[in-house]
Amino acid sequence: MLFGDPAQRRTTGRAAMEARISVRDLHYEPDHENREKACMDVMVRSEDRVFNFAFSFQLREQTGNVDATLQEGRECLIDLFRAALDDLESAQLQTE
Repeated sequence: MLFGDPAQRRTTGRAAMEARISVRDLHYEPDHENREKACMDVMVRSEDRVFNFAFSFQLREQTGNVDATLQEGRECLIDLFRAALDDLESAQLQTE
C-alpha cells in the first residue's frame, strides 16, 4: 500500500524531495485490555534514503477491514509526522 499524492505535497524553500511511504506488514495484536491494536511495518523511501520503522495504534473500531485499518493508520502517520516535524524544527536532536 502506497500513501501520498505528489500533487498534494507541501513545498518548502529547499529543493523538492520526493518520498514514498509503503506498509510492508500489517497485523493485529491484542493490547493489555484484550482489544485489538494494529501493528504496521512502514518504509519511507526517497531517491537516496530509506527509513524503516514499526508502529502500533489502538483501533477505533474492531471491523477487521484492512482498507479501514490502512486509512486509520494513514491518519495516525500524518499526526505523528506533523508532531515530529514540529519537534525537529523547534529543537536540536537529543540523545536519551
